Amino acid sequence: MDQYSHLATGSQWELLQTLTEPRDVYCCPGETLPISNAIHEARLRTQYHKCKHCPHRDDVSTFSAETRERIDEAQGELKKQPICREDGFRGILWNELTPAALGRLAAAVCQDVWQNRTDSATAGSSNLLEVVVGHDGRATALQSVDAIVAAVGEQGVRVINIGEASSACLQFAISQLGAAAGLHATAANSDRLSIGLDVFGPQGLPLSGESLLRIDQQTSLTLRCRRTAGGRTQFPARKAYLGSLWKHFQGLPPIRVLVSSGNDFAWSMLAEIERETEASFISCSQPALWKQADSAQVEQMLAAESQTTEFDLVFLLGEDGQSCRFAERSGRLLTPGQVLSLLLIGKSTGKQVTALVGEECDGPEWTAPLERESVAIRRRQSLREHFARGMATSSAAVGVDRHQRFWLPNAEEIPSCDGLVTLGQVLKAISAGLRS
Repeated sequence: MDQYSHLATGSQWELLQTLTEPRDVYCCPGETLPISNAIHEARLRTQYHKCKHCPHRDDVSTFSAETRERIDEAQGELKKQPICREDGFRGILWNELTPAALGRLAAAVCQDVWQNRTDSATAGSSNLLEVVVGHDGRATALQSVDAIVAAVGEQGVRVINIGEASSACLQFAISQLGAAAGLHATAANSDRLSIGLDVFGPQGLPLSGESLLRIDQQTSLTLRCRRTAGGRTQFPARKAYLGSLWKHFQGLPPIRVLVSSGNDFAWSMLAEIERETEASFISCSQPALWKQADSAQVEQMLAAESQTTEFDLVFLLGEDGQSCRFAERSGRLLTPGQVLSLLLIGKSTGKQVTALVGEECDGPEWTAPLERESVAIRRRQSLREHFARGMATSSAAVGVDRHQRFWLPNAEEIPSCDGLVTLGQVLKAISAGLRS
């Protein structure tokens, strides 16, 4: 057996020690004394056998592309790359998605925006691009921000740091500030060892699929947008975003909502909303209920919850702050089609309205209530970018994709799928029914 094979399954202390060493000091697997960056790079160049097991083996920013490729071939393994998921980049903590990889992707976003500007009024080299940067509540996301901010600054692009924020809050900030792009350090809906990066374009358009691949493949390590520093500033996005939410929760009667969510930012918004409205938001005794995919099991657990807690509605919000489900006080889950019907209340103007549904969404639970109400149904792929564009081009009044992200149009911004806005609209619809 290879004398270092134990590193894959055991020796957690050594791996932790290696990962927590300062950036200019390294520790080879199986050794106790640290080594300098110079020794680290020298060992990589000479194909030192322990480098194959080192989590910092990709920390080779000064190496040429040819040298990196030769090292990878000599180690007998392909260089690991961040995984380009359908709506963002994800990778294993400091392994598939290293600080260098995060910086490369952040720089690529800046370069992509710079190269694709079409407004002649902003095309001059003297004009400064601005990129909004935020992160979710995970500790890994907060650690990622440093690498992202540094890479954006090196491109001569101004960083607008909004701190902890949801995707919807970051999208709102991009639109309000007229920024060129946005970067959200988040690994929502991934395992706890993952980190990630979501990308937004002008006006807060979420980028997905082909757009992310283009950014990943067209990176130039030598290109810079501007040779002068872009600088950094902050923006109180949390306060501004909260102000935009009030209109969705105003005028609510006393209503008790049982909430299960893994999104800390959403909880902080709900706490603020509760102070100014008659609605109350009760924490579910089973905080991870939003993770459960089995509908029958969720309904069973909610029925048990109803024996000890009084509530009028159940709100299950995903860690991304976007995907959500609702249930009655009995614990019975509402189908996506039923939620869409609630969202359509008050939106009929005498003309037929359109609902956009993910093309992967089959079954009567998605569309049956809409068909009974003679709502025109259109289909669109459930990638966030495609769905946002589809909402705009079809003039849809509501939408739902296969992740149960409910979409609503916005006259001033790109259509968004904000779980909190969805909650506010559903509560208004229920309240209207109670008053009638």
